[in-house]
Amino acid sequence: MNRPGQGHGTPPPAARDATAELVQAAEAAEAGGRWPTIEIDPVARSVRQHGHIITLTARAHDLLAALAGRPERVFGAAELIAAVWPGRRMEGNNLRMQVQVLRRALGPQAVVNVPGRGYKLGLTAKVCQAVRRASNLPHWAGTLLGRESDLSALQALLGQHRLVTVVGPGGIGKTRLAQQQALQQAARHRDGAWWVDLATVAAGPAAAEAVARTVAQSLNLQTASMHGAAAAAFLGHALAEWQVLVLLDNAEHLAGTAGQLAGLVRSLLEAAPGLHLLVTSQQALKLPEEWIYRLAALTVPAPDATLVDARASPALQLLERRARAAHQQYMLPDDDVAIAADVVRRLDGVALAIEMAAARLPVLGVRALHLHLRQRLALFGGDEDVAPVRHATLRATLDWSHQLLSPAEQAALRRLSVFAAPFRPDMAAQVVATDGLGEAAALHAILGLADKSLLQLELGSVTGAPSRLRILESTRLYAEEALHRRAGTERDGAHRRHVQAMANLAQRAKDDFYQASDAAWCAHWVPDHEDLMLGFDRARAHGNADAAAQIIELLVLGANITGRVEPAMMRAAASRELARDAAPLARARLLGWGGNLPSPGQSRVAAAAARVQAWREVPVELGREGLCTALAMLALAREEAADHAGADVALAECRQVEAPHWSARLRRRCSWIALSRMALERDDPAVREQADALSRRLVGELSDLGAWRERSLVQVHLARVMRLQGQPAGAVELLLELSRGQTALGCHIDAGISLGIACAACVELAQAASPGDERPERWAQAGRAGLEALARLAPLPALMRHLLEPLALLACRLGDPAQGALLLAGAQRLRADHQHADDPMNARTLQQARAELDARLSRAERALAEAHGRSLDGAALRVQAMAWLQPRVAPDARGDGNTRALSKY
Repeated sequence: MNRPGQGHGTPPPAARDATAELVQAAEAAEAGGRWPTIEIDPVARSVRQHGHIITLTARAHDLLAALAGRPERVFGAAELIAAVWPGRRMEGNNLRMQVQVLRRALGPQAVVNVPGRGYKLGLTAKVCQAVRRASNLPHWAGTLLGRESDLSALQALLGQHRLVTVVGPGGIGKTRLAQQQALQQAARHRDGAWWVDLATVAAGPAAAEAVARTVAQSLNLQTASMHGAAAAAFLGHALAEWQVLVLLDNAEHLAGTAGQLAGLVRSLLEAAPGLHLLVTSQQALKLPEEWIYRLAALTVPAPDATLVDARASPALQLLERRARAAHQQYMLPDDDVAIAADVVRRLDGVALAIEMAAARLPVLGVRALHLHLRQRLALFGGDEDVAPVRHATLRATLDWSHQLLSPAEQAALRRLSVFAAPFRPDMAAQVVATDGLGEAAALHAILGLADKSLLQLELGSVTGAPSRLRILESTRLYAEEALHRRAGTERDGAHRRHVQAMANLAQRAKDDFYQASDAAWCAHWVPDHEDLMLGFDRARAHGNADAAAQIIELLVLGANITGRVEPAMMRAAASRELARDAAPLARARLLGWGGNLPSPGQSRVAAAAARVQAWREVPVELGREGLCTALAMLALAREEAADHAGADVALAECRQVEAPHWSARLRRRCSWIALSRMALERDDPAVREQADALSRRLVGELSDLGAWRERSLVQVHLARVMRLQGQPAGAVELLLELSRGQTALGCHIDAGISLGIACAACVELAQAASPGDERPERWAQAGRAGLEALARLAPLPALMRHLLEPLALLACRLGDPAQGALLLAGAQRLRADHQHADDPMNARTLQQARAELDARLSRAERALAEAHGRSLDGAALRVQAMAWLQPRVAPDARGDGNTRALSKY
């Protein structure tokens, strides 16, 4: 049996002696320089002899490279076969054929056949390692804005792992980030860093071969013999000794099973231990060896960012830089920074979209560009002669991503465009699923969109908060267009399922509202607010009273915490039109919230009574909580109308319906609402004692629950009781503290009410002093509190009713009685419009203001000012009051908290 590397049979002694002599002669000739010298470039896969390039086949070149790697050694046939045909079983004839090729090209002495041992190089060979270029990466000009942390994180990953994939949606900046990282990494690898663009490689059965050939061409390796399955093995063998970083760019269309890229990558990593791969793709390769780096969008300015902070944001800097590149004289004015910041926010910080917008900016200007952002798919385009086809326009970029999706994923993307904000995966599945696409299949399609970077994952901001999925706005507009092209069954069905999903969500959020802390509830449900409002609008448009009722109930319930008071109240008023033909439960819900706002010609008492009647028609097991809150509001309306007996009847029934095991948050909305008002309206120690005891108990229970907003409302009542009991200074201190806490919670309406009552208490303190001994700091404090209250009550100017009488007296004391008359008349109209009685706690202030007006104004002057005040609605009255008060409470130069106009008092 032959040993590896031996020929067939053992040569006779004479032959062995002749062989030894031949080898010795060859070595002597080589040492004396008589054999020709050749130069081998293993990177370019070329051979030079006497300055001329010698053409060799790929196999012959591999054989020559193997022999030249160890020129002093005699190689066995099996070793050379393994080197030239790695992983394949070949006959000796194939090896002998390649030996003859070398001898014909380089001379008969090129390869020495040592009988019984194998083959040895018979030439002097120089392997030119130095001719390898360090990189073929483009050295594009410019700095990557806002990507410093990404570069650092990517560098750390590449230092620990051989396969790193940068994943993100199209146009977000993966290629430029990876190219910059590869440039920085080039010096760390002996053979540099190389860029391979895979965008033009077609997916399919031959993809692995095409990728291997593309990589070889990019690295200046010969590809003549790279065919079929052998291509990957050839490339692995060619890179076996390399220490190199290779960037495989734009790999998303090859990352699936049809692309075969994953198998090629794994074989290359096994064959070439010095190979590091950096991949960019919209989806991961899903290899065990792979580490994924998800690239986020550029940081955009916060909605409340200062001018300096906005200009410092990478997204806005990119917009301005690229606009200046389009027109060197372009400058972004300070007045347009806020609008430009909203432009980059609505473009989601996506670099390609920002660059395309910037190209239009010098011509259109910021304001016109902002106005046309919904037309961005038609408006935004790059230079088609320079940019890759997939990036020539924004639509082309999205087309490239869309064609990678399965039919189910395309349908899911269309249907998900009905969401207005980041959404929950379970809500998404409800919207996507149809009779032809079950919920499990819908969820699978949604996960596929996330894998392909068409959906962005947003983790919950606090423990227990749900994760959400988000469509970038440009992608959503693209998908929305596709959905509208399918007008009819698919579009209407998606809208209908979105409405029902929001109604279901609203019911869950309402149930949670009474049990959760403010922080937990906001973390779980406030991010759904945009879609809840959209769901209500769609339900109302389609006459879906049941869904509209469920949603509006939640919107009004959480309006102050969400900060969306005005849109909630507008929708509540609009919801009443659905109540006429609604089923009993939906009708009660719609009247329950819309009914708090009386219809024209209807009294508040009548509206509250209609609400109670609607809840009486609902089965007890469904309507107990609703009936209880309706009875409380009826008692409150009757009390404000001075119908004390009627208020007592409604409150008694409310207490019978109210359950002691209900949450403190719910019980505050029941009997406490009416009882606390009675304590302020009536001079009845028993009622005040009951209200005080209930209030203090609720403060403790609400604190335990973490319901800080509800607790602060109870504490506002306790502050008003302190005023009633002759402790206005303590009331002011408590109210200012409460307003700061309410502001921190985002409860700006509540903070406005607290500040308005504090203003009234400050005026009360100031006027309580004896003539000539008034406290100037109280007037100053009243002015500041009043101005801030006016600012916060913009969504609901009707709540200024606690504030206008004190401001009227303040105007008189500042020497502007005409303004005082205007404010008092405006307050009277405001109360009449909203059917509110005078505030008994401001009775003394009102009396003193009227006395001042009688003393300082003629009848004609007073009549003129009052006519002006009565002509103003709530919003206009608020603007008038702020415009008058603003210059009078500006901080003085000392900055000690007093004001210029008020300091003289």
